[in-house]
Amino acid sequence: MSGGSNYLDPDRPEAVRLSVGDARALAEAALARIGYGADDASIITDQLIDNALCGYRFAGLPRILAIAREAKTRATRVPVAVVHETPVSALVDGGNNVGYVAVCRGAEIAIAKAKQTGIAAVGVYNSYFSGRNAYYLERIVNAGLVGIFDVGRGIARRRNRRTTAAGHSVRRRREPHPRRARGGTRRCRSFWRT
Repeated sequence: MSGGSNYLDPDRPEAVRLSVGDARALAEAALARIGYGADDASIITDQLIDNALCGYRFAGLPRILAIAREAKTRATRVPVAVVHETPVSALVDGGNNVGYVAVCRGAEIAIAKAKQTGIAAVGVYNSYFSGRNAYYLERIVNAGLVGIFDVGRGIARRRNRRTTAAGHSVRRRREPHPRRARGGTRRCRSFWRT
């Protein structure tokens, strides 16, 4: 804070200051102009305002300009959908929606499943610009749960690797297994995401 100001950044003459209400109205109107419905615009705006209030100016309202310039924003979007589900997990197709919307829906699904079963794992793909990961974890923690957030590296095909339907590389390795023995050596295949 500078000069006794309550602002997170220096109070420069060219700085534009908005109330939260004014920032919300401006952001939702701008998002509507680039094709977002009221519900999606509200979800995106919630995170952008939260980012700004947490001191991440670049990830606040200016992020709308980056979203508008992104080629994926102009491509066809379909509703976020669960493509595979178990009682404790879900795989969510983001439908080429901005990640603020797709990952928010993934967090909602994770919260519902964890509250019902005690544990949940949810993966989201086919989205972009997911924003500040702590935002989703704060939602999970506010629901009385513990969360772990991981960001994948996309599709990678290398020698000795396979790629799953979700686009994650899977490495194969052998390690001891107490139940199976081959030629006097106990081994099994173990997989992990990279």
